[in-house]
Amino acid sequence: MICYPNYLGVREKKVHVISDALIQLEGNVDLKNASLVKNACAGILVAGNTVFKSGNPLATIKNLKTS
Repeated sequence: MICYPNYLGVREKKVHVISDALIQLEGNVDLKNASLVKNACAGILVAGNTVFKSGNPLATIKNLKTS
């Protein structure tokens, strides 16, 4: 597993490592940036605080998946 401090530039690095590798991004993922992060690089989002601090965790998960 390769860890980067943020998602900027990861898409380009992914091509040089393994093009079908799934990239997991942990930390600061929320409903505002989930779409941006998914489009930039990540195939797996870890959004624990966003989900568990929301009033409706199931709806939040659904919104993260469809963003």
